[in-house]
Amino acid sequence: MEGLGSDEGQQRFASRLGRLVLGDRRRTMLAVLLVLLGILSLVSHRSGGIRAGGLTPVGERKTMPDMVLQQVGGGEWRLGDFRGKVVLVNLWATWCGPCLEEVPGLVQVAESMGPKGLAVMGLSLDAGGATAENLGKIGRYVQRYGVKYPITFPEAGSQMEFGVDGIPTSILVDREGRVAKLYVGAVGHEVLQRDVGALLTER
Repeated sequence: MEGLGSDEGQQRFASRLGRLVLGDRRRTMLAVLLVLLGILSLVSHRSGGIRAGGLTPVGERKTMPDMVLQQVGGGEWRLGDFRGKVVLVNLWATWCGPCLEEVPGLVQVAESMGPKGLAVMGLSLDAGGATAENLGKIGRYVQRYGVKYPITFPEAGSQMEFGVDGIPTSILVDREGRVAKLYVGAVGHEVLQRDVGALLTER
């Protein structure tokens, strides 16, 4: 897993954001872009920022911009609806090998920590959004791995393109809607359980 505390890590993440392609500027994609740019700014301007080793101290956390995304199967997924819960947002794609490797751990954490106050959401970055082909791939993915947490996608006509090394990326949000940690690269369920458990005990 790659940390962002170093200048090299910040530059690589900036490079990934530089490859972000927007087919339109509707609310959904603006929200996602603001999230990523906001986190990058947070890390770049503070030496004690988000890093691989631990959670960002409570007093230094920044509020995660609200996200309103279309959900596979219908309806909207809205970050604001989960205030009071710990939220894990996982950016992934069906073509991304490391993304698929970490799925069993995500499923395990979602099942074990969900009753305690964790909400997990997977944001698919497959090019083209909710096309019939992508929905078919996602359906097979959900069935194969037993994924029960919501899967969302950008609106039709929008596209996010990261380099292969840019995902998976996961954003851990505390009960108050603040970014507590950013994971770039696949992360093991033991790490997630530890970090989520720590956030769930915060008052």
